[in-house]
Amino acid sequence: MNATRVITPEEVAALKEKSDLLTANVAKIIRGKEGAVTKILTTLLAGGHVLLEDLPGQGKTAMAKALAFSIQGAHSGAQGEDHAVF
Repeated sequence: MNATRVITPEEVAALKEKSDLLTANVAKIIRGKEGAVTKILTTLLAGGHVLLEDLPGQGKTAMAKALAFSIQGAHSGAQGEDHAVF
């Protein structure tokens, strides 16, 4: 098991800056979902998985693709479902 360490204020500031840049980049594609992007980033940084649930046509896949592109990651979604997983 890895030892836990306290991060410095400089590391927090750098992470905040990167988070803001990612959120702004995704916001170029998806408007009004900044809160969701922040929650997704927090979950991914913690090593978790994300399930996006919403009505069809609300931008789940576009948000997942924009975020994956922004972090140079991969996106996998369940086509035809009312959610996307990545």
